[in-house]
Order: sequence, then structure tokens, then C-alpha cells
Amino acid sequence: MGKQKKAKAQRRAQRQAVTAPKLTWHDDEGIHIVAPGVPQPGDEEKMSENFQKQIRNSPLWSQMVAEYGEEKATELLKQCKAEIRK
Repeated sequence: MGKQKKAKAQRRAQRQAVTAPKLTWHDDEGIHIVAPGVPQPGDEEKMSENFQKQIRNSPLWSQMVAEYGEEKATELLKQCKAEIRK
């Protein structure tokens, strides 16, 4: 019983950490995220790569390929880039 309670408490803590309020919004310029700390060199590239991977692994990617073809969808995906503004 003790192990189950401990595991449940850990899962609850993880869920609360994930669902903590985030400062995000989107408009005509794109998606905005307010994050603490100072951006490091290379963060834009890493963020862009991660976002592109997420799109490739989502249902949106198959829709893009069906509508535009593999080559054009890849070109469009490369245009999805992160931009760090201060």
C-alpha cells in the first residue's frame, strides 16, 4: 500500500508541474512563449528542430503531404522556425 501511495503522489506532482500556468499566446506573428532565463546560443535552432519534429509526428503532417505533396510539405515545414526576441 505504501508503494502505491508514493507512486500516486509522484504522478500527481508530475501532472501539476506539467499543468503549471504558462505565458503563451498566438497572433498574426505566430506563437509567443514567455520563458524565464537568458537564451543560450543555439536555442533557436533547437526549438525550431523540436517544433518541426512535433509537426512531422502529428496528424497535420499527413494532411500537409496529402494536400501539397512530400516535397512542398517539407519546404513549408522548413519555414517553421523559432525566433528569440528580447
